[in-house]
Amino acid sequence: MATETGSSANSWNHILIRNSGSECEMFIDGVGQSSGSLPQHSTANAADIIIGSFTSSYNTNLGALNNDRIAELRIYDYAVNSTALNSLSNRDYISGSLFQTNVAGNIFYRNGQLVVSSPLTKYNSGSGLFAEASTTSWKGTHTIYENQVLVRVPRGSFNTTINPSATYSPVTDKPLTEAQQAGRLPGNRYKAIFESGSAFPYITSIGLYNDQYQLLAVAKLAQPIQKRNDIDMNFLIRWDY
Repeated sequence: MATETGSSANSWNHILIRNSGSECEMFIDGVGQSSGSLPQHSTANAADIIIGSFTSSYNTNLGALNNDRIAELRIYDYAVNSTALNSLSNRDYISGSLFQTNVAGNIFYRNGQLVVSSPLTKYNSGSGLFAEASTTSWKGTHTIYENQVLVRVPRGSFNTTINPSATYSPVTDKPLTEAQQAGRLPGNRYKAIFESGSAFPYITSIGLYNDQYQLLAVAKLAQPIQKRNDIDMNFLIRWDY
């Protein structure tokens, strides 16, 4: 918790209370002040949580504490170690240590963009990132392999849908009328609308197989494409890894 005390308008202190095991410690600007055990009885407030204020029934004369201001409050679900304690209490303008991060932003390689999203003051005041020379570095590189394959679909192939709802099961081996086909379970005959050629199937995905007819990958189309029976159709599939 960073506070500005009332004794001096320019005085800034970092106060940290750490509960580790059975010991409760208090630090001011990274220096230990006191320690002890938490009380055994309940320490619950009348309200769920109160930060920087007291209830109206609290009548104790607070004196100079009334002028204290809380600049930032953080609650951790673990006891910070000594390294983190020193870093949190250091509000150096250049290092930005108290923000607990050395990440300035993100790099989007595909678009060639460097985006600064850091909360550090040096990036968000005055000329910001352009106020001083900076060096961009990275830990390593990763090679991305791009592959593509041309899938040619002849006009005389794949002109019938494989959706079971396009079929019906006849009572006998004879075809039924459209009215008789309605409501019947899927079977081994295509409905008249598909046999007449008035309804064409749509391609939604393309499977890639090896020489043993084993499925290796499935390409999903961004939108269904109607299969035409008058021309050959070509699909260019790309993938990266």
